[in-house]
Parts: sequence; structure tokens; C-alpha cells
Amino acid sequence: HLETIIEAAEILKDRPDICFLLVGDGAERARLLDIVKQKNIKNVVVAGQLEKQAMPALWNRVHVSLIVLRKSDTFKSVIPSKIFESLAMQKPIILGVEGESADLLKESASGVCITPEDSTQLAAQVKLLADDGEYYDQLSRGGRQFVHQFYDRDELAMQYITRITAFLSLGDAITANHGGGHD
Repeated sequence: HLETIIEAAEILKDRPDICFLLVGDGAERARLLDIVKQKNIKNVVVAGQLEKQAMPALWNRVHVSLIVLRKSDTFKSVIPSKIFESLAMQKPIILGVEGESADLLKESASGVCITPEDSTQLAAQVKLLADDGEYYDQLSRGGRQFVHQFYDRDELAMQYITRITAFLSLGDAITANHGGGHD
């Protein structure tokens, strides 16, 4: 819920070291730009859609990944792909989503969960990560380690191949035992 980020930015307006970057070109972009302009919020940048090639440079410039969605039962069974990008890029996550995403974040020890749509909690966690370098580093390392341990693409591909091979071998064994015909 992007308005939550704008509200948190207002709370932190006196922190020149903190800036919020919203990237994308969704249906809400024009409305968000209007809110930022009307309220004269200086610590929010609303960028448009970026090319995929530009994303690594963007990830290198940001310090924290904010993943905030509306408070809804629909999102309890969803894991935004941005979580895995954030973990792999060693960016601590502040997550305003309940359910499976929150469970994954807790398991990875790579961020903090807040109540969805709670701008006060969001601002407090942003401030904490900005002020506590040791805590920031701890969360950064946790995410990277978790991704490498449980979501390495090469390892997952090998597991997939192993399972398919076992399944095909089982099919061959069944066919051999029944003479290959139908009874």
C-alpha cells in the first residue's frame, strides 16, 4: 500500500539521510505524484518504470526494500517475487504483509514485519535500520545466506531433474513389471 510509504516519509521528513524511492508505472502513480506534490514531501521520489537492465544498479543504490500491501486475506497466501530479489541483493526487508510472506521473512532472519498499512511502524523500522548499522548488517547477511541455502536456482534445477528422473524410472519399472500392456 504505497500511501503507507508516503505517510511514513512525512513522519521522517526531518531526516535528510532518509529518502523513499517508488519505482513503477502502475495505475496509482499519477495519484501518488499528486499527493507528494500537494503535501510538498521532499523525501519521496516517484520514478517511472525502469528497464530490467537498470534494476541491478537500482538495487545497488537502495539500502532497504519496502514490501507493503493492503491488509487483505488475499495477500496472506502470496509471496511477492521482490522478496527473493531483496534477499539475494542483501537488502533488509520491511514487510507489511501477513501470512506466507511474513513466515518466509521470519525464517530467513532478513527483515522485520509490520502491521499492514501502519505508517508509524514503517517509519520506526526505517529509522531503526538507518540508525543501527550492526542490526542492518545482520539482516543483510541473513537474507543472502537464506537464498543460497534454500533457493539457489542451480540446486533447485538439480532437485527437479532428480525427481523427474526418479519418476520416469518408476514408470519404466511399472511398465516392465506389467509387460507393457493393459489388462
